[in-house]
Amino acid sequence: MNRADTPRSVVDEARIRELEERVAALSAQLENEAQRRQAIERDLLEERDFVSTILQSTNALIAVLDPDGRIVRFNAACELASGYATQEVIGRDFWSLGLIPSEEAPAVRHVLPRVRQRGEQVAMENRWRHRDGTERILAWVNAPLCDETGAVRYVVATAVDITKRREAREALRAERDMVEKILETTPAIILVSDPQARIVRFNRAAQLTSGLGLAEVEGKDVMDLVFPPTEKARVRKIFDRVLQGEFPQSAETAWLHRDGSLRRLSWMCSALTDDDGNVKYVIAAAVDITARLEAEARERERLAELAHLHRMHTAGELAAVLAHEINQPLAAIASYSAAGLQAIAGYDDPDGRNRRLFEKIGAAAMRAGKVVRDLRAFVARNAASVSPLDLNALVQSAIELVRGYAGQRGIEIEFVSAELPLVIADAVQVEHILVNLLRNGIEAIAGAGMPTGTVRVDLRTEERMAEVTVEDSGPGVAKEEAEHLFSPFYTSKADGLGMGLRISRSLAQANGGRLWVEAREPGGVFHVLLPLAS
Repeated sequence: MNRADTPRSVVDEARIRELEERVAALSAQLENEAQRRQAIERDLLEERDFVSTILQSTNALIAVLDPDGRIVRFNAACELASGYATQEVIGRDFWSLGLIPSEEAPAVRHVLPRVRQRGEQVAMENRWRHRDGTERILAWVNAPLCDETGAVRYVVATAVDITKRREAREALRAERDMVEKILETTPAIILVSDPQARIVRFNRAAQLTSGLGLAEVEGKDVMDLVFPPTEKARVRKIFDRVLQGEFPQSAETAWLHRDGSLRRLSWMCSALTDDDGNVKYVIAAAVDITARLEAEARERERLAELAHLHRMHTAGELAAVLAHEINQPLAAIASYSAAGLQAIAGYDDPDGRNRRLFEKIGAAAMRAGKVVRDLRAFVARNAASVSPLDLNALVQSAIELVRGYAGQRGIEIEFVSAELPLVIADAVQVEHILVNLLRNGIEAIAGAGMPTGTVRVDLRTEERMAEVTVEDSGPGVAKEEAEHLFSPFYTSKADGLGMGLRISRSLAQANGGRLWVEAREPGGVFHVLLPLAS
């Protein structure tokens, strides 16, 4: 090697090494770039698989359409809701599947153009039809997916099934409407207020009973509107107890109409609380008991009149019995007095003293007899004031008078009205007979220690008479007892006078009928006959 070639060889070798180094660096760079791209591709694949897994596992329906409305993506929820597999629908026009009912199709068809042309997101609810014909209700959100230029490449439609929610909402609406209708049609007064006693609900019955419209009372203090001044303090105490958690509360109060008239109401008050137990509303329901109280007062007056009538009849019967019993010894006294006068006629009676004594005895006996006759005449019954009467109505009236008395003793009264001609009788006296027989049946059952029982009333006609049969489930009447049952002062009750049945028989006879008892054990049976009017 000559000396001239040595520098060039060294230079060439240096350049070769430099070139090799550059190639190696470039190769390393390319390898790193390839590895990076592979990593990105793996990430994209993982992300795609992740997204695909989410799309397939979510309960939400996800469908992707191209701008022409062909299906690009159709997840498992869409398959389940439509009955179509993904491979059946990919690339097909969405409308060819018939998933939207025809009556809703026009509104839904506007969605795709709006999203495609305007790039806006559109939400809506519509029905979705399965291929088997069943339908669901879906809530959709339709959104655009754009490229780098902003052009819409796809429309992504996402939906959730709201069928159950809609059904629940409709059920709640129907229930609310039903409650609303009940509140407005019920005869009960419904009043709802907030904790400050301001009215938030005032149903129709409340409006009718107060004469005030909802617009007049809403938001106003209930204490100042419908309660008279004398009741406000007591009502306020009841209201405060409800606010303190003491409910339900019951009470009877007066209720003020706008015309100044008063009604009597029976209340039940409760509260509607939140999750923390705080009172949100006070709810008060009431029924108007004015008519009932008036009816009870009338019934008490009728019972008092019957009791007075019974006492008068009892006094009359007693007077008759006493007159019969007393008149005989009084007549004997008068006879003995006359005999005494005759006996002393042959004896010396210079000053007439003995004669005057016998005359006084006779006069006193006559005077006592007159007193007895006057008493009997005073309490004697007037002739029955007879008129044509509906026996069914009389029986029902008598039953109403003793129903409370029977109910307190656990005894039921049974009566089925019958088609009968009118009877001719005195209404008050017949009602007296019926009440007496019903009470006797009730007392027979209760007196025997029976916890429950029944008194039954039956009606029928026999020849020209109407017959009332009163039968009880008590111990009955023995034959030997039946013979004395209508005798004066005969009674099996510890506090009885023994005149009730005798008076009832006398009243039946005074009305042209009769009363008798069956000797039967168990079960007491009494019969009353009354003449028919025609």
